[in-house]
Amino acid sequence: MSEAAWGLGFLFLLLHILGCRSRVRLVVADHRLPVEITGPLESKRWEWALCGITRIENLNAPGFAAETGLRVTSGERVVTLLSDCKAADLAYVAELLQCAIFVNDRRTPPDVPAMDGEISVTFARRSNEPLAPGFLRCERGSLTLRYAFPHAPEWRFIAAHEWTAAMLWRVVNDGVYRLTPDDVNCRDDGEGWGEMRIARFEWPAVKVSFWCDDKEALHDALARFWGARD
Repeated sequence: MSEAAWGLGFLFLLLHILGCRSRVRLVVADHRLPVEITGPLESKRWEWALCGITRIENLNAPGFAAETGLRVTSGERVVTLLSDCKAADLAYVAELLQCAIFVNDRRTPPDVPAMDGEISVTFARRSNEPLAPGFLRCERGSLTLRYAFPHAPEWRFIAAHEWTAAMLWRVVNDGVYRLTPDDVNCRDDGEGWGEMRIARFEWPAVKVSFWCDDKEALHDALARFWGARD
C-alpha cells in the first residue's frame, strides 16, 4: 500500500477516534431559515422561506421510534437534519425554531382542530419565550401536550407516586416524564384563565407552563390525570 493510502487511512482512523463532530449554524432572520452544517470531510447548506415551512418535527419525540433528527417540511421538500444530535439538544433546537417561526413570520402553520378529549391551551417552556398554541389531553394516569399544528405529542407524562420497573422502562425507552403531585400546580391566574405549571427538578427533569381560558376544564383534566372518575 502506498504512503498516500496509508496517510489517508490514518486520517480516517484519527477522525473516528477523536469523534470529530460537524458544526451546525441555524439562523432565523429576514423571514428565512438558513442552515449550514460544516463537517471535517464535507459541508452542506439548506435555506427555507419561513412562509413555506409547514412542519418542523423532532423525530426523537414519541411517535417517531424508527427515525432520529430534525425534519423540516416545505411543500414537497422534506429534509432531515441533526440525526446524530443528542435527544435533549434536539428537542431544545426544535422548540426554539418553532417559536422563532411564530415570532418572525407572525403566523402559525395550519392548525389541527382539537381531537376528542383535548382542550385548547397556550404554553411555554421558559418565561422569555412567546406562547405557543397547543392541545392538552388528560386521561387517568396519562397526560400529553402537542403543538396546534400537525404533530405527534411533544410531551408525554405519566402519574406515578413511586418508581416501578415498568414505569422506568417507559421513561427510558418511550421518552415519557414521570410526575408526582408535588411536580404539578394548577390555579387561577387572577385574570379568568386557568394556569397549570409542571416543574420537576429530579430526573427526568421537565418544566412547562400552560394556560386555558376554560379553567374548569383544566382543573377537571388535572383531576382526571390523578385518577378521578369522569
